[in-house]
Amino acid sequence: MPRKRIVKYVLELICFFALISAVAQTWYLSHPKRGIADKVAAAFPGMVLRDGVLDPGGPTPYEPPPYLISSILNQLLGLPPLLNQDAESMVVVDTSQADMAPSRFPVVILKARQVSVVFKPGSVMNFPYEHFLIGTKDLEFTVEGINRFLRSHRGSILFSYLFSAAAYQGALFLLCIFFLAFAAYIFRIERTRTLKEYLKLSSYAISPLAVGGALMAISGVKAGWVWEVLVFASTMVMFRAIMVMNNRPRSAREI
Repeated sequence: MPRKRIVKYVLELICFFALISAVAQTWYLSHPKRGIADKVAAAFPGMVLRDGVLDPGGPTPYEPPPYLISSILNQLLGLPPLLNQDAESMVVVDTSQADMAPSRFPVVILKARQVSVVFKPGSVMNFPYEHFLIGTKDLEFTVEGINRFLRSHRGSILFSYLFSAAAYQGALFLLCIFFLAFAAYIFRIERTRTLKEYLKLSSYAISPLAVGGALMAISGVKAGWVWEVLVFASTMVMFRAIMVMNNRPRSAREI
């Protein structure tokens, strides 16, 4: 295959995965049983946002249950579980006027008028609630209120997931293409074969990774070991392709 056709195929593969993944993640976000509305309502009981000002519904500061926060963040990220449910909560609600000094980093502080993301001492990013919630100034942290918010901003959420999936998985696919080709090049039997030939093979060999990843997104499965199985499947396809390539004569175009 010419290089242009191979590049086009890889881009189509990334777009195929990103679109299916984004649609699935957007749908699961507001799912009655597997969505985040119940978890958000349980983590922030009685909380209300009115005209861009947060009413915590109780005394602050307080930390929501870590297992709820980690579950919410993992689902919002749309990736295999990254946060340990037994770890300390990354979110603190503090609407007092005094600036609290975090004891750990990174941490997200929900203040009266803004969200402060503290990465380390002296490294803080502040977001007004209106910007953080896609222009929303009023929000009830109940199951109905969260689901209403998700439905009204479905298009923005879909676009966000589409962009993040294309960027993250695109980088992952490109890394897999390179490392499969590089491993095959190092352990090649025919010393005359070039890295470019193996890059062409690995560009097609990652197909199980993309198709399996799309099926995983549709099913809602977030187990990290599934990706390991898909990488193993792509590796088997790669070495099968190498065997076929080594058993046929090289054309003048390849040489």
